[in-house]
Amino acid sequence: MEKNKTGKYLKYAIGEIILVVIGILIALSLNNWNENQKLNKTRNQLIQDLKVELISAQERIEPVIKQTDAQVEKSKLYFTHLESKENFVPSDSLRSWLTYILSGAPYDLELPTYEEAKSSGRISLLNNKEILLGYSNLLVAAQGHQLHRKIGAEMWYLGSTWEMRSEIGGKRVLTKTDPNLPEKLILSDHDYREFLTNPSSYAAIENANNMTRTTGQYLNRMNNALKEIVILLEKEVKKK
Repeated sequence: MEKNKTGKYLKYAIGEIILVVIGILIALSLNNWNENQKLNKTRNQLIQDLKVELISAQERIEPVIKQTDAQVEKSKLYFTHLESKENFVPSDSLRSWLTYILSGAPYDLELPTYEEAKSSGRISLLNNKEILLGYSNLLVAAQGHQLHRKIGAEMWYLGSTWEMRSEIGGKRVLTKTDPNLPEKLILSDHDYREFLTNPSSYAAIENANNMTRTTGQYLNRMNNALKEIVILLEKEVKKK
């Protein structure tokens, strides 16, 4: 200060401060860049894992949809010929079609990757409302499918389908010409058709068929949602 060098030292100090600040900003920028890189890597891996999971779900659901579609088609033949007063078909044909109506087509939607990402908060990395809405639609359809499967199971074991089976002697009597059945359970064509056309049996089979149709509709909704989400995830990858 005695030599009047205060200004020079102030300039030096300010320059040092500026350099420190610039160094801090550069360090922060590098740190943010590294964090963003990590987040992008995590996000891309999540997208890839979700795609694999959804495609696997599609591969499992499509054969079930085909089976359900076959059940619906066979049910049309069953009711058309059962109700016909002119074109009588053998009881073996009715039994064959009835086998489809009374067969189950189970499917469980499994999304462990999505559930883990949701519970951990990683799902927020997607930051895409369309994808989240797609998952919401998928899960709503899955809930509807599970509910109707449960109702169908209750009908089979406790409800109208069970009452019909217990009245005639079981599913084998309804769907097979089985020589190993007890003689009392082997029905003539006339008696078999009479049983199928009585009000309680007709209503029970119609209920079973309606449940198959409804679960099939939910399966198709699920499959459409699966396809839609995969497309949206692929678009997310292309954005980067």
